[in-house]
Amino acid sequence: MNTLIMLKKLSILAAGVCITSVSLTTTVHAIVIGNSPGLNSGNCFPFNCLNGTRYQQVYNADLFSDAVVIDEISFFNTEYLRVSNIIDTATYEVYLSTTAKAVNALDTVNFSSNVGTDNSLFFKGKLGGTIIGKTFSISAQSSFLYNPSKGNLLLDIFKTNSLGEGSGFLDARNGTFGNDSSRAHNFGTGFTSYGLVTEFRTHPISVPEPTSITGLLAFAALGAGLTLKDKQHKAIARV
Repeated sequence: MNTLIMLKKLSILAAGVCITSVSLTTTVHAIVIGNSPGLNSGNCFPFNCLNGTRYQQVYNADLFSDAVVIDEISFFNTEYLRVSNIIDTATYEVYLSTTAKAVNALDTVNFSSNVGTDNSLFFKGKLGGTIIGKTFSISAQSSFLYNPSKGNLLLDIFKTNSLGEGSGFLDARNGTFGNDSSRAHNFGTGFTSYGLVTEFRTHPISVPEPTSITGLLAFAALGAGLTLKDKQHKAIARV
């Protein structure tokens, strides 16, 4: 048999193995990073502040016990006592990737050097308006498969077309995040152990071990083919 034909058949077989061996459960887990920051401990980067266009935050892989699919990211308005908390109306592009950069070691000048090779668009659209309740959530347009054994998790946000109407603060760790999370941005100062308290809504997933050629192809097929669509975006205060 022609070698090319054999490889093609093997690839098809691997894809079949991927489909039957990967289990995406209906169980939903909420992983909160930086819970209970303390009264009046908040920050306005990047959703409530002006004069910035890019914000990154890295999360320690050790905070995730296994591979998961992330389909929603939430931030909180519980600690800072302020009459209004308004998300600056703007176009936001939200990306997730697996980064080789350590917490408190992001490049704060060349942001692109922090981005992993599996960089994926999570959400793109206009957000803005008053936060309703205590949570500001962004649901995925394309969910992200994250395997903590491959590196830390990077959140990368681009902000354009700002109307400059943001106010208030979201829960944050301002220099008290330790080795759990840190940020890089062009909004102002504060990098090491700074960042927003963040919740990731996840679904556990079983990733097959790539112990053979078929296993390796199945694992590759998983990375290429597992993209979930959530057309009902639940980002609060959407315009």
